[in-house]
Amino acid sequence: MPDQDASSLPPPDRSPRAAQPADEPLRPAANAPESAGVLPWSGAVPDEAPIVVAELVEDPYPLWPTFLTIVLAIGGAVLVSGIVMMVAAFWARGPVLFQRPGAFNAWFKEFVTTQGGLVLLVLPGQLTFCAVAVMAASLSREKVVDRLGLRCGNFPPWTWPLFLLGTPVLVIAVGQLLSYVVREPSEQLKMLEDLFATHAAGSLITMLLLISLLPGVMEELLFRGFMQRRLLGRLRPVAAIGITTAFFAAAHMDPTHAIGVAPLGIWLGVVAWRADSIWPAVFGHVGNNACAILMSVTMGEQPDLEQLSPAVATSMELTLLVSCLSFVGCLVLLSRRTAPPVSVRPID
Repeated sequence: MPDQDASSLPPPDRSPRAAQPADEPLRPAANAPESAGVLPWSGAVPDEAPIVVAELVEDPYPLWPTFLTIVLAIGGAVLVSGIVMMVAAFWARGPVLFQRPGAFNAWFKEFVTTQGGLVLLVLPGQLTFCAVAVMAASLSREKVVDRLGLRCGNFPPWTWPLFLLGTPVLVIAVGQLLSYVVREPSEQLKMLEDLFATHAAGSLITMLLLISLLPGVMEELLFRGFMQRRLLGRLRPVAAIGITTAFFAAAHMDPTHAIGVAPLGIWLGVVAWRADSIWPAVFGHVGNNACAILMSVTMGEQPDLEQLSPAVATSMELTLLVSCLSFVGCLVLLSRRTAPPVSVRPID
């Protein structure tokens, strides 16, 4: 086709067009294509286009209030327990007890062998842990039950006894390894052994309630409930569990004891994280403390199974077998359950 002269082409349309009112919906151009049956001015998105939903989240919350709360809880527990013991000593012996060197220590060792002394030794500090955890959790936007991990979580309740029975075998194995490193137990551990031997002979139920059940619930509320769940929102699970374990071990106020409970803290931290609940960890903690009491009562000054009577030795071997099988069940359960996602709290 021959080229046309520019002068022969029709002039372009330069007539002004009326502006479209602002309150009218936009209309498409006459030659605008339509995609997948969607009207161009409808604001809809074709089916093939991905829909991205943006969620407004608040800035990462600071962790220093969590650490401050734990420090106050540990310090408060020590302070409250000390005040209670001072009041009890003053009530029993008067001011003379504080004037003689060594008199208070001698009275204290004698007093804790009584049932009332055991109650005053354990109860105030554990109640302080519980009070601090609940009050701090009540300041959160979450419900206290959710904030402290008191829901059922990923593991059904019928699986929780597996951690009660399986946790002691882990602690026994670690204790055997530590016995090659720590040759001589600390004064605190010796006092605990004496307490177990003295009180278990008189009231085993009281010992299990005060040394096993009470710390198992209260300490898990504070450490795996309040602290670890907060850290998991900001840190990787390894860091969150490690930091919580460090504070948990430090709360025992004895370097040798802290080394001994550190593996327990790591195990309970992993259990609480994978379960998204502290209840399996509570069962594990209770089982560990109960095992320590029962072993102290059963074996006493005879740590070797060969020195025990055949009936006692057989029962302990069967108990150890059940604990090993339960521990394997715990590992299978932990490996099959998906860990909960770490989320940042949305703005209300």
